[in-house]
Amino acid sequence: MKMRCGAVLSVMTVTSQFLLPAMAEEAHPTMKLDGRIAIDAGLSHDGNETINGSEIRLLWLGAKGKVSDDVSYRVLLGFEGNKTSIKDAIITYTGIDNVKLMAGNFKAFTGIENMSSNLHLTFIERSNGIKPFRPIRRMGFGATYASKHMSVAGGIFGGDLNNINGVDQPWSVSGRVVGAPILSEDGRNVLHLGVSTYREMTPADDHVVKYSGAGETHVINEKLVSTGSINGAETAATNAVEALFIAGPFSVMSEYSQTTVGRDSMPDLDYSGGYANVSYFLTGEQRSYKVADGTVGRVKPNHPVDEGGRGAFEVAARYTTLDLLDDGISAGGEMDSVTVGVNWYPDSRIKLMANHVINSTSGGTTVPDYEPQYSMLRMQVDF
Repeated sequence: MKMRCGAVLSVMTVTSQFLLPAMAEEAHPTMKLDGRIAIDAGLSHDGNETINGSEIRLLWLGAKGKVSDDVSYRVLLGFEGNKTSIKDAIITYTGIDNVKLMAGNFKAFTGIENMSSNLHLTFIERSNGIKPFRPIRRMGFGATYASKHMSVAGGIFGGDLNNINGVDQPWSVSGRVVGAPILSEDGRNVLHLGVSTYREMTPADDHVVKYSGAGETHVINEKLVSTGSINGAETAATNAVEALFIAGPFSVMSEYSQTTVGRDSMPDLDYSGGYANVSYFLTGEQRSYKVADGTVGRVKPNHPVDEGGRGAFEVAARYTTLDLLDDGISAGGEMDSVTVGVNWYPDSRIKLMANHVINSTSGGTTVPDYEPQYSMLRMQVDF
């Protein structure tokens, strides 16, 4: 028995020496788990009363990997707000040089802030100057082409996967072209320019759209301006421009969009919005940039705390404007917001953020002159 066991062990040892390296090279499918958690707290004060709130803003778990050399997948679920939602559910084919083909639920191609991960935003929330007019994710098919200094993306989409009822869903098309005429090898000098378009067609039996904006906050959950329901809407077309400039620790980013709502037997409605922000790393780091996606990426501290350093410190400011007024409809309103922020990155996967926002609203029959201010904190980790 001992000789037999020894012979078996010898065969297994020899076999493993030859087969395991080959299996490692051909190991498919693969899977890597990841997740993110962000906890927010905030105060609202308008001179008369103070409102406070807190929430788990992000609680996402995901998996990604490959099923072959050219086919990969991504699944990302959200569990915040006492509900489960599907963020990403994507199959990607990369068997053609510089081209990606995608199918599933993924980000529509609608601008640098939307396309960039919420892990890597400069401020706690995306700007409400652009957010009302652009969806983040939709079910559909898309394709991208990328070279060293530019990328082109386009797709056709149905509805939101988390709200699909199978009948008369809106459908849309989107496209985005970005270029980086300045892109240094070390990434410390970047000029990014881009244009995008998003056109949505409403269901035949619905014909209703609605736009609203909050004061650069989610935790307070206060809508400041709103068009109300716009009846007779057949199409909603948003065209936008974007720019990003990075010079070492200094960066400027801006977007502006114009949205036209085409209505059945009624005049079109025009709305607009945009933002501009600046940031500076006091500790000398830089904002990372990926031309293939036209997005900003992870900040890596020069001296992480777990290596005896102090991490990275960033100061930033943003101006946002949103115009939901049109001569053809009396509701809506205008909103301007100024946000100042401080971010601390103990390491590349831990982030503490503090924002203070000053808002001002006016115009519209349903929007009073109002100047609420918000103070917010966030602690965020990802793995």
